[in-house]
Amino acid sequence: MSSAYPAMNSLWSIEGAAPGAVAASFKEAKLAPGKIGVLAIDAQDSTLQAIKDGWISATLNQCWFNASPQAAKRIIEAKAGKASPAFVPIKVDAVTKDRLPYSGCPADFTNY
Repeated sequence: MSSAYPAMNSLWSIEGAAPGAVAASFKEAKLAPGKIGVLAIDAQDSTLQAIKDGWISATLNQCWFNASPQAAKRIIEAKAGKASPAFVPIKVDAVTKDRLPYSGCPADFTNY
């Protein structure tokens, strides 16, 4: 991608497994860490390592760990005749190098 778009200075990855390939692909393209700013999604081990090594600038960790209780809550409410909201936002936690090692989403992010 960097050879097709040499002026590219930023990249946003919207799929959780893809950021793990950033370091390898940038190394192959002979790019230095930080030459292209990368915003990733999720806090997978490979993404956190790439942040530590300077290949990824930040990631937005989706704090959806309580999605199952939320689904159960909506089912119970629906059975009781209450309309479910059309949209339930999922909080994200920005992770940058200064937040490593990352211990996960804050506990108060479960309050929906």
